[in-house]
Amino acid sequence: MMLKTAGAVLVAALASQTFAADLNTSTNIRGDLEKNCQGSFTKAKVLTSAEASKFCKCTIDSQAKMTNAEEWEIRSAVNAKKDPRTLAVVQRTEKQMETCAGPSLIKKVQNAAQAASASAKKK
Repeated sequence: MMLKTAGAVLVAALASQTFAADLNTSTNIRGDLEKNCQGSFTKAKVLTSAEASKFCKCTIDSQAKMTNAEEWEIRSAVNAKKDPRTLAVVQRTEKQMETCAGPSLIKKVQNAAQAASASAKKK
């Protein structure tokens, strides 16, 4: 299912803090997180600048709505090699992302993630 895979991509991004900014020096942490996220997607040629801006804003907005306890729950599931998509917080986040970013943009990110995963397995 499209959103389950997109949710897994989102969970992986959140769990690994892929878009982390230097929190010790940033005076606009949210903005820096969005900027780093956008840079990651455009540099990898996954999304256009406008698409990356929209997707990253949605991603950071979803992350901002998570409590520490919910983030710990996701990390615990990942560490225990359990599917975090069964967690209520991940299901809620998937719905937020679908509403905010839209199915076509999520599908584009999903396809890129699957291609990257397949390429990494070949190496």
